[in-house]
Amino acid sequence: MRQHFKGVNIATFPSAERADEPEEPATEKSEEDFKFDHEPRDVKAFLDRFVIKQEEAKKVLSVALCDHYHHVRLAMKGKEQPNYAKQNIILIGPTGVGKTYLIRCVAELVGVPFVKADATKFSETGYVGGDV
Repeated sequence: MRQHFKGVNIATFPSAERADEPEEPATEKSEEDFKFDHEPRDVKAFLDRFVIKQEEAKKVLSVALCDHYHHVRLAMKGKEQPNYAKQNIILIGPTGVGKTYLIRCVAELVGVPFVKADATKFSETGYVGGDV
């Protein structure tokens, strides 16, 4: 798994036959390990190379992504941010407009694994009332 997800921490649990072997020392992440020096215009320019139209979505994603990594950088330096609220984004649109592709391109730029989840099974089918 480490070959496929470079730069991602992967938790491993020792099996019963390896319990007697000494554990590897835990490595602490440093600022040098964390590299994200993109600005929103750089992220949007990257997305412009792959995604046609969707200008508003690309702008919102670019700003939210850079804001998130800026706060991660500050947290790694030990600086407190008392009023920080993480920006969650929901992309809504008909099939085939490029929602998944947009996120896949962002994940490629950042270098994180892409995970897709489907919320179709949580639809209001079979439920009655306004509190769905």
